[in-house]
Amino acid sequence: MKRKNVAAAGAGLAGFVLMAMASPRHVVIAATASPNPTPASTLVLLDTMDSELHRAMSSLGNTATDATEQPKPYFLSYAVSDSESIALTAQFGAITGTHESRRRTADVQVRLGTPAEDNTHGDHRNSALTTVPLPLTNDRDAIARSLWFATNRGYGKALDGYLKVKTEQQVRAKEEDGSPDFSTEKPTDAILPEAPPLSVDRTAWETRLRELSGIFKQYPDVFFNNVVLEASTETDYFVSSDGSRVATPNHVARLVIVARTRAADGMDMFRAETFEADEVAHLPDQKTLTDKALAMGKNLEALREAPITEPFNGPAILSGRASAVFFHEVLGHRLEGQRQRGDEEGQTFTKLLGKQILPTFISVVDDPTMTTFDGVSLSGHYSYDDEGQQARRVDLIKDGVLDTFLMSRLPIASFSTSNGHGRAETRSHLVMDAPQEIRGLIPHVEQVAKVHRVRTVRFRKGDGSTWKLVTKTTRETAYLVTSLTAREAGPEHIAVYIRSHWGIENEVHWERDATLREDDCKVRAQHRPRNLATLRNLLGGLCHQLGIDGTAATIRQAEYDKDLPIAITRLITAP
Repeated sequence: MKRKNVAAAGAGLAGFVLMAMASPRHVVIAATASPNPTPASTLVLLDTMDSELHRAMSSLGNTATDATEQPKPYFLSYAVSDSESIALTAQFGAITGTHESRRRTADVQVRLGTPAEDNTHGDHRNSALTTVPLPLTNDRDAIARSLWFATNRGYGKALDGYLKVKTEQQVRAKEEDGSPDFSTEKPTDAILPEAPPLSVDRTAWETRLRELSGIFKQYPDVFFNNVVLEASTETDYFVSSDGSRVATPNHVARLVIVARTRAADGMDMFRAETFEADEVAHLPDQKTLTDKALAMGKNLEALREAPITEPFNGPAILSGRASAVFFHEVLGHRLEGQRQRGDEEGQTFTKLLGKQILPTFISVVDDPTMTTFDGVSLSGHYSYDDEGQQARRVDLIKDGVLDTFLMSRLPIASFSTSNGHGRAETRSHLVMDAPQEIRGLIPHVEQVAKVHRVRTVRFRKGDGSTWKLVTKTTRETAYLVTSLTAREAGPEHIAVYIRSHWGIENEVHWERDATLREDDCKVRAQHRPRNLATLRNLLGGLCHQLGIDGTAATIRQAEYDKDLPIAITRLITAP
């Protein structure tokens, strides 16, 4: 059931794609050497990463030709994220939590074989990556030992993946997309100034949060509210065996206001407002935030009294943040290059390159070089992606015609190089025993968790003769509850369970939504939607029973294999 919204939600910009009829003008600073000297801390970390990388390239593997052969890496990279953050939380006029953290983590990438075929081939893309924490101090020996440990563990993981790839290649049919597994790119050398130290006036902000959260005390039907300030500063370092050395800064501040109420029939409703800026000083002033909080309270009180809307089947017009998120989810992810390759990928637009997929008055670009749009500050701008490639604007759809994809260093048919859109994602998990008020709302809950995801994308922009800089980071916070106690599942177990959930999303929901186009189905009446959903699930199960790797692969095989429909029929009619 849904209720009529009696007040318009605040408009905002979201998503990573920009839809426009004309390209907006913007100013980007060219990638030139900084006149300021590189800080000693940056030099210590980068030099240690560089020296350990060269040691690993020369010492790992051997040249044996017998059963003891262990191939030497052809590519190795270290990506280090050095960050500090603070979070303040208030509820109903009182501070309920403060949390400060300092983190330094390293992603070690090891590739064995050749760029044409390596350990990441097919379903083994994750075999190249190993993530470990690093010492927070600039102790050369401690950092080198941690990198040595991660590199050796990563080499073992990569070797296992490479052997599996070689075995599978002997029994698998020829792949439709025979592109290499890794592209060759020019090395990049860009050491930008490191991010400034995190500076937050805790006393002033605690006062502001108390005032904002206290506003909801005047609304007796609002039983829950939360006002959270999060700020972080981060410097990302990247070195690779092909000669790239990159250091890029990033800093962001976010304030979130959440409030919940409950209607007389038991339906829960909530409102949330999010404000982002590059630093806390650029967040909206207190009056703007107060007006938003007051509007949320009034909206919730009116919403709980609003009549329940009747089911509706017909066109809908989305606006503001809803339209941006919808557009991003429907189009954005499906234009990523890696989703055009692999039997398990939906490949929605793979064969539509050069064809019209939108009205002619719509063009779509991904431009992480933009810092503002119509005077509004944008989140996610960046200078280099997580593979050391310089950021650039990419015109994805021109006048409704699909022109290209968002490319990392994983080539696909028709595109052999990166356009600076290699992504990485890090997550932090905060787990605690469920408060009494949550236990009263949700039966059997034992723990609550907060997951903060940071996804970084970087790329370059230019006309071929000059290249200009731009880094893009998106942040998302999710909350979850579980019936498992702290003894049964600690933070590390919760993290594994969360990641495992995406296996369901990728293997089941993705096949139904992208491959079988369930979301596009117009059937709505009576039991027909449920009957069609049953048939889609049946088809997915039959495909797996036939031993074919994915529903998409089954559909493609059925185009030329006349015996496949017969085999499916036999499975259905088997006793």
